[in-house]
Amino acid sequence: MPLRQLRSGIRHSRLACVLDRRQRPSRRLLWRPARFRRPLSLLHHQFLKGMTMSGTNVAAENLRQGIERIERLEAEKQALADDIKDVYAEYKAQGFDSKMMREVIRLRKMPPHDRQEMQSILETYLAALGME
Repeated sequence: MPLRQLRSGIRHSRLACVLDRRQRPSRRLLWRPARFRRPLSLLHHQFLKGMTMSGTNVAAENLRQGIERIERLEAEKQALADDIKDVYAEYKAQGFDSKMMREVIRLRKMPPHDRQEMQSILETYLAALGME
């Protein structure tokens, strides 16, 4: 049965989707009834509700403020990352190894108990391999 007949005849049933997949005429999907569509999230519904309110678009304004706030925070994060990069470059110029500095910072962030456990496991593995 050609796809054109499927679309005109049993377009809304599951059988149409099965036959369409079996014949594979194209990558285009058939129109799906509402029960098979992905439901919108609650926030999306609230946003759309705010957009259709008469008067001010409270939801649109709230969304705009949230996006601007995220953009400011991203800019601050990028500025801090650049500052950290400059500090590593400064200490690398003084002769320190930046890779080891990063490792020391990572270890200092860990709780002491976890750090000791990790070091003891590492020593055990190195001893087992004869690398100590």
